[in-house]
Amino acid sequence: MTTTDMPTLPRMRDDFDFPLDPDAWGRGKKVCQYFDSDDETKVCTAEPEYFIRGYCWDPGCLHVHDWYYCLRHFGTNIGALAHDLCAQEPGDEIVWYLREGDVPARYQLIEWGRIGEEGAHPLPDPLRHA
Repeated sequence: MTTTDMPTLPRMRDDFDFPLDPDAWGRGKKVCQYFDSDDETKVCTAEPEYFIRGYCWDPGCLHVHDWYYCLRHFGTNIGALAHDLCAQEPGDEIVWYLREGDVPARYQLIEWGRIGEEGAHPLPDPLRHA
């Protein structure tokens, strides 16, 4: 089967994504950056306690971003990422991400944890080799 013959399948978790402009969201202060992808007017403005550091879905963006979340939305996002990382085989990534021009989740995630503990337990950076 060639890549042109491969069926187009929906993403496993289409309800998850990082905010589009994470660094300007808080207007000078950190707020939970959760938003509902079905209704972007629904946002959480709770004070964040946790962060996720990584690359966004855009393969042309090589900047490392920090996203901040309250406990509830941090758990939701880490759970969605863990599901994607565990449930997808490399062949699935080709169908669900690469053919759409997106970066797979396993290449986005660099670090996560409690705010103030950044740099304590980083993962190997998938885009930068030592």
